[in-house]
Amino acid sequence: MYRGRKSEEFVYENYYKYFDPKIPLPEEMMRNEENDHQVRRVQRICSMIWNPRYEHLIGNVDFLINKRKYDFGQDAGEFPYYKYSDQVGVLELKIMKGETMNKYISGIPENYKEQHLSYMGILELPWGEIFVLKDGVVPVIFPYEFNQEKFDTVLKQVNEFSYKVISVKQL
Repeated sequence: MYRGRKSEEFVYENYYKYFDPKIPLPEEMMRNEENDHQVRRVQRICSMIWNPRYEHLIGNVDFLINKRKYDFGQDAGEFPYYKYSDQVGVLELKIMKGETMNKYISGIPENYKEQHLSYMGILELPWGEIFVLKDGVVPVIFPYEFNQEKFDTVLKQVNEFSYKVISVKQL
């Protein structure tokens, strides 16, 4: 857990805050860093999050993306950032090997997406990002909108598992 927190801080301090989804090029990110132009800001969450509506889910959220008027507009790739301008989002930071990322059609394991979706559900937030530092140097961003149907599926699986554990403990 300690190493995870340290690597998250490293990724945030050296990559995420300088990364511009409108111009997702390493050169632009380095220019932003040289000029200390922080395109993105977040709030570190230093606690586990629990929502009584989802009694068997607990989130260990990395960061919350601050409300901000992002001028990414409708031209910033496929994700509609403009819809979430002025809304808090969930940020999950990861470091992955490129060869691992290449194993997945979407570029990241399904359990990362389910983890992220769970955090959005627990916090009742409409969007978020998984920011991956590929091979320790290449930034890759995966923005997501909350999907209630997928969250309900995850919730059902978590509840079924939890009730089985509770049943066995009561024997």
